[in-house]
Amino acid sequence: MPCCDFNETVEKYIRKFIIGYFGYTYIKEVQLGSIIQQMIVITQNGFNISNQVWMKDVAKELFSIQMKLNRTQIYDKMLMNISDKYSTKSNVTIIGGNISIKSFNNWYKSVSDNPIFVKFIVLIKLAVDRYLSNPVYCYNQCTDTIHGTCIDSGYFQFGICQCKSTWTGFDCATPIRSNNTKNLKTGLNTGFYLKLNASICIVNGFQFTTATSHPKRDPIMVTLEGSNANKSLLTLGNSWTLMYNGSSGLESVPGRGKTGVLQMFNNNQPYRSYRLLVVLKRGVESGVHYSEFAFYGHSCLPGKNNEGIGLLLFHFSIKIFAIDTF
Repeated sequence: MPCCDFNETVEKYIRKFIIGYFGYTYIKEVQLGSIIQQMIVITQNGFNISNQVWMKDVAKELFSIQMKLNRTQIYDKMLMNISDKYSTKSNVTIIGGNISIKSFNNWYKSVSDNPIFVKFIVLIKLAVDRYLSNPVYCYNQCTDTIHGTCIDSGYFQFGICQCKSTWTGFDCATPIRSNNTKNLKTGLNTGFYLKLNASICIVNGFQFTTATSHPKRDPIMVTLEGSNANKSLLTLGNSWTLMYNGSSGLESVPGRGKTGVLQMFNNNQPYRSYRLLVVLKRGVESGVHYSEFAFYGHSCLPGKNNEGIGLLLFHFSIKIFAIDTF
């Protein structure tokens, strides 16, 4: 047990390991006592024989008489005669604990240098008094009223912290990370990029097809970027030029596995590589997914051997499966 000042640590220990295990009603009565010192001055002859057993009996008899204690043995005149013969002075002094005081707290204050076990008794009594005056006790008082409320458990007057919705733990001190907050963000700013094999084309439209489940994962707002940088530089953000930032064409919930509205935009710059990122999804759900994405464009340059630019409408699709990002 921690000792010897009454503080929160000591009170918790007493409540848990003493009151919690044994309760507090088993204490029937307490008998107060004193710390008493006896001094006997004996002559030289008395000192030479002081190792004898009877000398101890003399000291006990003197102690009993001078303190006016209830004696359990018959008064022995022979012992007192021996005391008169060899002792020159005898007195008993109370150095702590006034037995005439009836109040436990006042008696304790009269014991200046009390032993540790006396301190333990006083600490336990203080804890019991506080326990009875405040019958429901919760660890750390549930941290704060904003965190939780102390509810009576019905067991030795210990309480249980009933935490608010955003807190948890035995004392409601641990914040709960909202799954809604996490799920609201997972999958955002994810997507893909691709490099056209042999062409540099102008893209000015795209179209999504929804996945077969989880409509809340549908992309709602997207960005589309283009780049003519080398393949090794495509993982760098500064290699891309923003072409489109807006609707995905799926706001109206076309259904599962259905094609959304074709999104067309103004663009006259041809690029060899394109990157798509989802910046907003339909609802609170883990990840973003869609089953198909199609580019639309024109004015492709097939390659170095073909100097002319053929005007054509190209269409290709790429299958994208569910993306779950945590």
